[in-house]
Amino acid sequence: MPHHPDRRWVLAALSGAAVLAAAPRARALSADEARAFVAETVDELFAISRSSAPLAEQRRAFRALLERRMAIDAVARTCLGVAWRSATEAQRRAYLDAFRHYISVKYGSRFDDFRNAKLEILRARDFGSRGVVVESRGTLPNGESAIVEWGVTERDGRPVISNIVVEGVSLVASERELIGAMLDQKRGDLDALIAELKAMA
Repeated sequence: MPHHPDRRWVLAALSGAAVLAAAPRARALSADEARAFVAETVDELFAISRSSAPLAEQRRAFRALLERRMAIDAVARTCLGVAWRSATEAQRRAYLDAFRHYISVKYGSRFDDFRNAKLEILRARDFGSRGVVVESRGTLPNGESAIVEWGVTERDGRPVISNIVVEGVSLVASERELIGAMLDQKRGDLDALIAELKAMA
């Protein structure tokens, strides 16, 4: 079944909108623990998206969800690529904050598209040091569906979503390409990229 690109990202947003980089595991996270963590994350996301709160409040709640359950800073660094190494500490702090804003606005703005969607948690597979992959099926109200795989690992003693792959497409890789293109358009000016990310509404 063909998947419209926008719909694919909506299905990813349904799954937490986590465009996340892989993180090394500190201890053995069981498949059952990972599966339960993904289910809890989905429940919280749906509670936010289906609330009657104003969009701005939903976005704040969504950002808080990302910061608690996703390796958002690791993703931000991965998406910036080599430019991270040459950035000053002040630029790094500003960029991380701008990236969190960018992600919460980009995916939080799509709540209307999947408010009545469904997500079914399927199986979980343990990949050792790379973490656990939890497979799910997201279905939109129009009947379109996609297999969504969640990478779950443990960082600082807690589980986090480390990557999401929708029908074979890694959102980490996709966002890295987008951020890289934006930086190229700014001729490598990181401050200009930060300003553009912060200005998104």
